[in-house]
Order: sequence, then C-alpha cells, then structure tokens
Amino acid sequence: MNFEGHLRRLLYLLKSGDRGSAWQVLQLTVAEFADLGLMRESSDRDVWNTCQREGFVLLTGNRNHDGSDSLEAVIFEPDAIGFLPVFTVSDPDRVLADRLYAERIADDLLLALIDLGFDETYFAGAGRIYLPRHG
Repeated sequence: MNFEGHLRRLLYLLKSGDRGSAWQVLQLTVAEFADLGLMRESSDRDVWNTCQREGFVLLTGNRNHDGSDSLEAVIFEPDAIGFLPVFTVSDPDRVLADRLYAERIADDLLLALIDLGFDETYFAGAGRIYLPRHG
C-alpha cells in the first residue's frame, strides 16, 4: 500500500492548529523511503531494519503477515523485542475520507510520540501500536 497521501494528510494535521505547537517542540524529522535510501519495492524487513538503525519510528497502514519478511513477522521475531514500535493506522482509507478519524489518528500519534520522547523505552517490546489507540 502506498501511504504517502495518508502521511501528507496526517502531517498537515500534526503541524497545524493546537497540535502544531507540540509538533514544533518535538523537533521531529520526517523521512520517506527515498530519504533513507529505500525503494518502494524494498521488503518490509529492509524498511523495518533501516528505521530501527536510523532511529525512526515507522508509520504504516495495516499490513498482513505474508511470509518471513513481512512486517508482522519481522516485528515479532525474538531479537526484535525492545526496538522502536511501528505505528499502524487501523483503517488507512478512512484517514483520507473522514477528517474526524484522521484527527483522532493525529492526536493519538502525537501523544505517543510525546511519550516516546520522554522515555524512549516507553513502548519497548510493544512491537506494533495501532492507531487510533482508543475505540
């Protein structure tokens, strides 16, 4: 799934209004595949490993467990415990179609990133955090 349009919408929401101030304080860097030397065809394993090595959390749509290199398989390998979590949007299409849903995702992601900023071990071992986090 191409998540670029979804990311643009979420970034717009994160950088505007009341969220914008918190976003500025966090001073986060957003990187897309090309920024990290990845191609669209890169395996989930390569994407996850690159994000972990470079210190980026991964934001993605809901992905399936399709083989040993799938994101689901990689996240839950025994040696993956304690790494940065993957934030997964439960219903990516709804981000584009439903502004209130997109705002819930932006709020939950921002709060999670704040938690992670205060304590980088906050989500240790969680593997995957689904957004929205509540309901």
